[in-house]
Amino acid sequence: MISLYYIPNWFFTTSIVFEIIFAVVTALVAFLSFRVYNLSKQNEFRLFGLGFTFISLSYIIWSLINLFLLDQLNESIKVLSFQQFVSLGALGIYFYMLLFIVGLVTLNYTTLKEKNKSIYIIILLTSLVGIVTSFNKGFTFQILSSILLAFLLVHFASQVKRNKNIKSVLVFVAFLSLVVSHIIFIFSTTQYVYYVAGHIFELIAYILILLRLSIIIIK
Repeated sequence: MISLYYIPNWFFTTSIVFEIIFAVVTALVAFLSFRVYNLSKQNEFRLFGLGFTFISLSYIIWSLINLFLLDQLNESIKVLSFQQFVSLGALGIYFYMLLFIVGLVTLNYTTLKEKNKSIYIIILLTSLVGIVTSFNKGFTFQILSSILLAFLLVHFASQVKRNKNIKSVLVFVAFLSLVVSHIIFIFSTTQYVYYVAGHIFELIAYILILLRLSIIIIK
């Protein structure tokens, strides 16, 4: 049986709350990005908004799946497997992973100096086919997410070096936390502590992003 995560019963409901928070924060990022695009007409902001829209939708689906599973899995340790998802929402978990990857690929595309739709399509199709054809889809998803987030981290590190302000640092540390969270999630099939730790690092990341948004709103 291929497990996605080992989840402690005491954390399962809390993780759903976390995922709803993640969905709201990423939706706010998307909304503000579209507002900036409407003012500036710079396509990068539109793509940035689309990327976070996909990520927000993925968190919404993931939280709905967990709500659906809340009363249907083991009482002490919840083990999420693809065998269980066959009857409890396999399509939902596929959509979660695919939407999240689409979001990350879109965000990476915004960082390219030369915009070429063929490059976007190649990266996207390679990533999606990798997940769909993989025997261990959860592992492949976390590896791909970590790689795509690492490329974004390098981009934001260059912005910190160039701008040297608190706003750039907040975004850099946020994406660093996201990279760490997805690396931790790779090991969450062995010990439930990794699932808890991964969510904590994700929460730190989105709190920092929320702080960055607050600075924009205040100004």
